[in-house]
Amino acid sequence: MPPNVQILDNVLKRLEDVYSPIAGCLFGVMYEGKVLVVGVGFELQKPGAKRPIWYDTTQQLYPTGIDWCGVFTIELDINVEVSSDIKECMKDVAVTNNPLYLRKDINTGTVNLFYSDCSHLKFCDYEIIKKSEFMEKFVYLRLVGMTYICLPLDLKARHVERAMEKISARIAAGMFFQMGSSKIYLNKYTTKYDHSCLGTIFDMLRKEKDFRNNVEVLKVSALFPQGPFIADDNKLYKPQIYDYSYPQILDKNEKEKHYKFVMNLPFDALCIAHRDREMDEVYDLLIDTAERTVFLCESYLLKYIRDPLKVHNIRAHHFFPDELAHALSLVFSTEQNDERLVRIRRQVHAFLNLTLDRPYFRRANSLILIPANHITCPLMNVHLGVKPSGIRSDRSKSSLVKGAYYYFHYMMGGINDSGWGCAYRSFQTLFSWFKLQGYTTMEIPTHLEIQECLVKLGDKPKEFRGSKTWIGSTEVAYVLEIFVKSQSIILNVASGSEMGSIGQAIYEHFELHGIPVMIGGGVLAHTILGIDIDEESGDTKFLVLDPHYTENDDLIKIQKKGFVGWKGIDFWDSRSFYNVCLPQRPRCY
Repeated sequence: MPPNVQILDNVLKRLEDVYSPIAGCLFGVMYEGKVLVVGVGFELQKPGAKRPIWYDTTQQLYPTGIDWCGVFTIELDINVEVSSDIKECMKDVAVTNNPLYLRKDINTGTVNLFYSDCSHLKFCDYEIIKKSEFMEKFVYLRLVGMTYICLPLDLKARHVERAMEKISARIAAGMFFQMGSSKIYLNKYTTKYDHSCLGTIFDMLRKEKDFRNNVEVLKVSALFPQGPFIADDNKLYKPQIYDYSYPQILDKNEKEKHYKFVMNLPFDALCIAHRDREMDEVYDLLIDTAERTVFLCESYLLKYIRDPLKVHNIRAHHFFPDELAHALSLVFSTEQNDERLVRIRRQVHAFLNLTLDRPYFRRANSLILIPANHITCPLMNVHLGVKPSGIRSDRSKSSLVKGAYYYFHYMMGGINDSGWGCAYRSFQTLFSWFKLQGYTTMEIPTHLEIQECLVKLGDKPKEFRGSKTWIGSTEVAYVLEIFVKSQSIILNVASGSEMGSIGQAIYEHFELHGIPVMIGGGVLAHTILGIDIDEESGDTKFLVLDPHYTENDDLIKIQKKGFVGWKGIDFWDSRSFYNVCLPQRPRCY
């Protein structure tokens, strides 16, 4: 009987954009007797290796619950016989007895899906699922905890492997998992929550959220039991907690004098599960997640085994690029900056077939998880929820900012810049976009730091530092180039009534770069977040963010009073000329 297969539209879109022959692997989740393909990984080859690097080194980057479920090939002709190498690779798929094989024809775009049945490939139908539907059905759990390992200074691979084997043995012996900050503990013994649905527990507990990617996760604490189990008032079993956040007693079977350093081993990994999954199954999933953390840390330590002092304080980072439909995790040391991790990022970009012109896996790109009921300060993405532009959808050609930004305006941070600081605030909004997209880890520059930069450049005299002098689009472009290496295009408009003449240029900017635009004219500066053009009449609307707001952050008030919203040509002063700063994406990864 053929398997019930679903494929995310995101996966098919990514394969459509590939126009050269290549092979790779399919990753999916199993639920309710179905296989849902949610990701793809592209072939990587080690020099001299007979087979590509697929499962062993890449499976562990995905959240637990997403498994290697098949392979794909993109070919010039899919009517030829299937390669024996492909059939051989499919035998290694362990999560299902019917691994999948997807073939795409480069010339026709045809996509065929097969499944393996006793080494015979048979045709298989599939259903296309939207990314939004997938996100509604599944939830993320984040497993966190801490233990430690003891390692000798003259580190060898066997020392790392032996230390990790001991951690794995302790995991296999049984752990306790605390769901959020509640009194719900999961263990290998029966509890009253065994037959509760994960979705029910997930909805009732306080979660963490990354507001840039709109991803919610439930924190789960990983606990090693020590001593007898005790019951609380709800008759749930929980362990007496032993603190492994710092070294206690070295294993008595080993000689302490041979060990020169002790390092923390953090548990920090993601797993994904269907909302209808029962909690007794979730326990097994969390055990697998703990094992995956050990594997990631072991792989990282073995990679840098020749310089053990540089792998102290290793930490997992979780990412959720817009181009993917799932999270991804990497382990870095705090001793290594982004510049020293270029090779690792290049490999991950290649595996996921992501371009090298923008960052996806720098530290600044990792998920920033804060309480889901928290209000970000400054406010983020305040344009979401504003009324439509009014241009009919069947005649509209629109494009908006891509990614997250903060809204900066007058009077923020205790600085009274009303009447002179609007361009500084617009700059801060633009800079926040670069920061939130991972281009920089620098803090948002203050008015003084912006002025000092311009003085250092020689654009302004020394008296400019600490003054209340305005800046314009040109100065914004100068400072962006210094701070984030972003070059800008400056457009000049003789009158506000002619703003429609640059509508197409702004549209193309948002399509290609997606970065907020700064515009200055007369004595005012604003930020443009999007554009909508009526292709029949030529009527143009601009999504404008106004930095002249002076009250406390209140999203409802900001939107209601029009400090963010769609504006027509008449919004711009016909008596003023305008300079428009269009920042470009720096090419980096």
